[in-house]
Amino acid sequence: MASRVPVTFVFRGAPGQRVELFGDLPSWDRPHLMPEVEPGLFKLTLELDSGLYRYKFLVDWKRWVRDAHAPVDWTEGVENSVVIVDGTRPPLFFACDRRHLLRAADGVLRVHFEVEAGARAPTSVWLRTTELHWGEVTLQGTWRGRHFFSASLAVPAKATGTWGFEGSPEHVFPLPAPQAASAHRPAWAKGAVWYGIFLDRWHRAGAAVDERVSSRDTPTSATTFYGGDLDGVRASLPSLAALGVDGVVLTPVQPSETPHRYDTTDHLAIDARLGGAKAMKALITEAHRLGLKLAADVSFTHVHEAHPFWRDVLRRQRRSAKAAWFQVRRFPVRRSDPTSYASYANRPELPLLDLTNPAARAHVIGAAVAMVKLGVDALRLDAMTDAPAELWSELRAAVKRVRKDVTLLGEVVMDAQPNLAEDLGADALTDFQHREALIELLQGRMSAAHFAGWTRFLEHRQGPLPRAARLRFLDNHDTSRIGSLVNPEQARLALTYLLLRPEPAWLTYGTEFELAAHVPLSRLDDAWPERLPMPPPETRPPVTHALITTLLELRRLLRDEDVQLDATGAVLSFQRTRADGAALTVALNCSDTPQPMDGGEVLLAVNETPTPAAPLGPWCARVVLRRDD
Repeated sequence: MASRVPVTFVFRGAPGQRVELFGDLPSWDRPHLMPEVEPGLFKLTLELDSGLYRYKFLVDWKRWVRDAHAPVDWTEGVENSVVIVDGTRPPLFFACDRRHLLRAADGVLRVHFEVEAGARAPTSVWLRTTELHWGEVTLQGTWRGRHFFSASLAVPAKATGTWGFEGSPEHVFPLPAPQAASAHRPAWAKGAVWYGIFLDRWHRAGAAVDERVSSRDTPTSATTFYGGDLDGVRASLPSLAALGVDGVVLTPVQPSETPHRYDTTDHLAIDARLGGAKAMKALITEAHRLGLKLAADVSFTHVHEAHPFWRDVLRRQRRSAKAAWFQVRRFPVRRSDPTSYASYANRPELPLLDLTNPAARAHVIGAAVAMVKLGVDALRLDAMTDAPAELWSELRAAVKRVRKDVTLLGEVVMDAQPNLAEDLGADALTDFQHREALIELLQGRMSAAHFAGWTRFLEHRQGPLPRAARLRFLDNHDTSRIGSLVNPEQARLALTYLLLRPEPAWLTYGTEFELAAHVPLSRLDDAWPERLPMPPPETRPPVTHALITTLLELRRLLRDEDVQLDATGAVLSFQRTRADGAALTVALNCSDTPQPMDGGEVLLAVNETPTPAAPLGPWCARVVLRRDD
């Protein structure tokens, strides 16, 4: 692929305005201030890798403006300008980046591209190595006036050469290098169902003293400690194994001054208030005895201001050996002074690490390696887009050298999965866009047909990734609970969809108990009402608990296979195959009115009594054994 290319963005308008450039540069939450090079002329040059970049200008903090001289992308419902680096010109949308092109570890060259409706689309792609090969182009679907396609060709292991689109002689590209060996994903993780535990909100069973702990009936807030600990998790493992999940993910276990512990004071320690390393080892041992995997959350972008490295910077300033480990803007560095250092989410108590610094990067990678050596089966990588990409590829290589079968789960809020997947970072990455669309479907703001079409297009846009790279979920500790957004019947419908799909899935603690504050949230800072303490072990489980167990029992009987979403009226459906070869249909009525339903043997009915000949009730689902006539 080509080296970085200088791209100049130009905006013309009234003199004296403030103009910011937003876009996939690298993400929409990081604006670039454009200098006014002469009255009314604003210019900024960025060095960009191969790729297709959406962008827009924000003028005086209030007016969004497209670049009138650039192509337009409207497929996501908003008109954005587009620049393509090392690719084609519209109406053919393609770039030589991981979102569109991958020479996979299995030797297959996979290509994704889009063509505007009405324009001529290539019918094949060619590959010239020592001989000429042709690959057929397949239309995957159409979305908002844009056709999207895929193509694949088998490539000899050590081949070099060029490839291109049939009928486009001006577009010839070098054959990319194959994926690195570290792209390996352990087989056990491909369809795993994870259970995420906010550790402080769990049960407490250990003897370690934590003077910060409040009563469980104390209202939840950003400073409330409930005192969940590692021994409490260990005591609950039998019930989680009985629920049917494959693994448990813990929020950070490092020492911290806050309940969430994402802002550690020591990356290399396990909090004594949680039980320390001894309790962690006992938890890992018990999880493995019960056949469960254990994952640890690691947060590397920032630390708490009580961290000794940061305190040394405040004390010794330029003389501190750790000064280069932080994003210092100027000296002297002063506590709570945002003009002197950068902080996470503009919170001065959370100084940002400079992970472009090799020593700082080696420190946090060492912390990840230490956790894997302790025996965890997986790491959850927090806030991946807030750290330099090289951190994650280096971290992956380091932990894979310790244990090849360790898996990495990545938190990605933006649609940056292709740039951080597999050998570039994580085995599975959170799919927030899919979650948002699913919520809209359940709330009646999106039709079943729209959801099916959008999901197919979104998966195409995420590039030639395997389905195992998409970590699907309904909620997590940073979002509203599914039970705060929809009614219990709709939540159970969503669980049926989530757990019978083949992608890896995530359940947030307490979902089986319908845990929710019933306070829809709009901002991250407001998430504390939803970070409720786990109900006590003696709590009588609601119907959702039994449903999850049933769904996970059925999930274990299904083959690892691709699925295609379909929509007929308000019914969303997909097909699955049982290990014994039986063909199943999963049908979900996403509306308030009954919908026609073909007959057949009902294996599972959700929110209704099994009635094969009756219409599918509102917000009901059925799993039906398909009969071939």
